[in-house]
Amino acid sequence: MELRTVTISSKGQIALPKKVRTQIGFKEGDKVVILEKQGRLEILPANSDDILLRSLLGCMAPIRRRTHKEREKDLDEFLKQVRPDSAQ
Repeated sequence: MELRTVTISSKGQIALPKKVRTQIGFKEGDKVVILEKQGRLEILPANSDDILLRSLLGCMAPIRRRTHKEREKDLDEFLKQVRPDSAQ
């Protein structure tokens, strides 16, 4: 993991450094989803499996009677098992 500092423009925009875009595989025109989680932001490709999983867990909330934080923890644990090499 490499720490990068970017500046927010007057329009609320940020530019992702080229090295980061290349590593992640983002290209001009790609759609991304920004998730807020405990005061932190995650930027994911709009077609990411993580988005689908988060949506599914959100739909199950009334059935499971779990809080948002509990569901997020469940998802994080699941992703660690499915993708042990991914950083969460």
